[in-house]
Amino acid sequence: MEKEGLRESGFKVFQLDLPLTWGKMVDERDFEQLYSHCLSAMNDGQLLSNVLKPHFLDLTTGTKFDYELMLALREGPQTLDDEGIWHDDASRDMAFSLSLNSRPEDIIGGNLHIRSKEFPEKNFNIPTQPWGNIIIFATGRYGWDHKVSRVTHGNRLVLVGWLSRHSSH
Repeated sequence: MEKEGLRESGFKVFQLDLPLTWGKMVDERDFEQLYSHCLSAMNDGQLLSNVLKPHFLDLTTGTKFDYELMLALREGPQTLDDEGIWHDDASRDMAFSLSLNSRPEDIIGGNLHIRSKEFPEKNFNIPTQPWGNIIIFATGRYGWDHKVSRVTHGNRLVLVGWLSRHSSH
């Protein structure tokens, strides 16, 4: 039996061994330096590139990807207006959410919800992940929607990213 790819499963979760310096930067809220290190980890042969590239190549016909990154901090309690909406990021091929939370048990809310557009029974509610867990997921281009629920207690920090087939212009 072949292993299910992102097209079929919608998402996959992996544990990464993140550098200890990243934890120090999170503790010190040195987000500028942390972001710089995250960008470096996207270089060919580096931590994030190594884990993302095989899934991207399995999902698309592209051999190279462009990417966008953002550190996303949700500080609780958020209001009802902060509840995420379903969307599909269909202009991109793949997305990911890397947990930078050392104590996810202190966070209420902030769950990532992923659902199949074609098969409503494929609807997943993924709680805030522990430090270093990365959730890689397919976008609307492959039939998947997602949203993030509001944080009602604690602070949720993730590195989010989007990968798209490399444009040649």
